[in-house]
Amino acid sequence: MSILLAFVGLALLAYYQRNTAELPTAMADAMHGMLAEPANITGKNVFADKVFPFFIAHGLPIGISGIVVAGVFAVAQSSIDSGINSTSTVIMVDLIRRFRREPLSETAELRLAQVLTLSIGTLVTGIAVAAVWFGELSSIMELQMQSFNAVLGPLGAVFMAGFLLPSVNQKSVVCGGLAGAMCGLTLGFWAPIDRLLVSATGSAQESLLGPAVSPFWIIPFSWLTAIVVALICSLFCGRPTQAQIQGLTWWSVRRGENRAA
Repeated sequence: MSILLAFVGLALLAYYQRNTAELPTAMADAMHGMLAEPANITGKNVFADKVFPFFIAHGLPIGISGIVVAGVFAVAQSSIDSGINSTSTVIMVDLIRRFRREPLSETAELRLAQVLTLSIGTLVTGIAVAAVWFGELSSIMELQMQSFNAVLGPLGAVFMAGFLLPSVNQKSVVCGGLAGAMCGLTLGFWAPIDRLLVSATGSAQESLLGPAVSPFWIIPFSWLTAIVVALICSLFCGRPTQAQIQGLTWWSVRRGENRAA
């Protein structure tokens, strides 16, 4: 997807470099400023986030534009509602049913699931509104990578720790996953955090934390942080029993061990 979108972006850039008159004045100025000064983040984001929707609305034939917009809304809606439904189901099954002392009736579970769905939907909407402010510092694609990669790295580390590290137990993995997520979020939103620190301290410097790392480094750094923290915590949280890891780790599978009944 990233490769395809990169080619689309390059094609649009080449097209509007040759047909600059078709762009509004603000977007044309942003494009020229981006090409003249690659470090101009504001100009880059203005052009990068608006040029594709502008081309869909004005560059495609009538009818095709409507089909594309309808497809975008359909994909967005299907992704969001499935994510919200999955999240509420996980909370109901893995948390509420597991840790609640008295089980709920089916009617009560349904009502609670509806409340969870509404709450999660409101939270997602709030995050989308907040993304408008963060969008001033990064483009939509960069914002997606900054947020998604911050969780993807620790999630992969949790699976790999459980499969490859027989000395790591549940508490160690949870601590490692949380540490990796905090590392990923910090690296992903380095620029907004830096701007908040500059504003809070009243510093005359433009940056207190220095330049942000590339979004492509978020997954490796957050993954490594989660693994290292999990290994360190395993020194204090103890090892899992042989019965708990039998047939579940790479080493036990290699030895031909089966999961205990």
